[in-house]
Parts: sequence; C-alpha cells; structure tokens
Amino acid sequence: MPLHVLTLSTLKVTATTPTDQARLLAGTDENAGAWLKALPSPQLGTHLSNESFRIACALRLGAECTA
Repeated sequence: MPLHVLTLSTLKVTATTPTDQARLLAGTDENAGAWLKALPSPQLGTHLSNESFRIACALRLGAECTA
C-alpha cells in the first residue's frame, strides 16, 4: 500500500471531532486547491492582498489568525 494512502487512512481514524473530519475531507477532495489556481484579477474580484491571502490560508488550515 502506498505511504500516502496508509497515512490518509490513519488520519481518517484519528479525526474524532466533526471539525477535524470535515477539514480532512476538504483537504483530500480533488478540487480542494482550486481556489489557489484562480488568476489574481482586480476586475474579476479574485485579487487578494498579502494579508487577505495569509488569513485565507490560516482559516483553510484551521490555524489561528493572529496579527
């Protein structure tokens, strides 16, 4: 069994809270990183400042958003 498949199955077993399970499933979806592929365009509203991008990444990972 490939290591990444074994690791994923181990993580699925250890994710006990609904939040952890949802975060794990969201991260393993084939479209999970699609928002990172959006072209930054102010006209289309897809341009993020460095601070906005940092906060979006922290929220996606479930990390604290400290200044």
